[in-house]
Amino acid sequence: MTVSTVCNGIEVRLEGDCAPFTPALTCRDGEQEGIFYVTLRVESGEAALLPDLRLVWNIPGVDFHHKWNARCGQNRALDIGLGSYNHIQSSANSGAPVFSLYNLSGTNACTWALSEVIRDTNTGGEYHSGGCFDCDLKITGNSVGIVKDYEVTVRFDFRKVPYYEALADVARYWETLPGCTPCAVPAAARKPLLSSWYVYEIRFDPEDFEKNCELAAQMGFETAIMDDGWQTS
Repeated sequence: MTVSTVCNGIEVRLEGDCAPFTPALTCRDGEQEGIFYVTLRVESGEAALLPDLRLVWNIPGVDFHHKWNARCGQNRALDIGLGSYNHIQSSANSGAPVFSLYNLSGTNACTWALSEVIRDTNTGGEYHSGGCFDCDLKITGNSVGIVKDYEVTVRFDFRKVPYYEALADVARYWETLPGCTPCAVPAAARKPLLSSWYVYEIRFDPEDFEKNCELAAQMGFETAIMDDGWQTS
């Protein structure tokens, strides 16, 4: 039996068998037009090790040319080459479960983000058929462990807004999730800071650095870091 739902005209499907869990997949409209929440919930009569859960969907290849995720760096191309980071693996201390597709002008085509920000996940997509960007996400069952039920939500954003605004809204969405309230940032952490590394690297010059500190102080800097390469010291 195929377990699926429709999100903005796109079918989202659960792939594979998740026995002994019974799955349910739903979609609801979000707080603005173009935003949708797809929720996968699985339940079992008895506690069991959660199997890997995988959702798949296909986005028509219309009006998007680049990608963004937390690991892609400067490689925003939608190629399938090694190191292209068309998928993002993330957990509580690495990466972030969000992926964005946008066009040449930076307008969002589709940005999706998972509510599961703690345990191991993998999401992204690739061109296979040429007509669609084939997307998927995987929740690693072993990282969840033995449970009687489990739920994960995918927030889809199809709004025609700058992709960085869509990403900013993802951050605000995550802030509303249980256990994800951001830590307070002290005022001192927002002040400018002078680091020697970006000028001298391992060729640290104390006298010249002092001169730069004097100039930086005139510009409002109050703190400086002397870094001569702690990675290799």
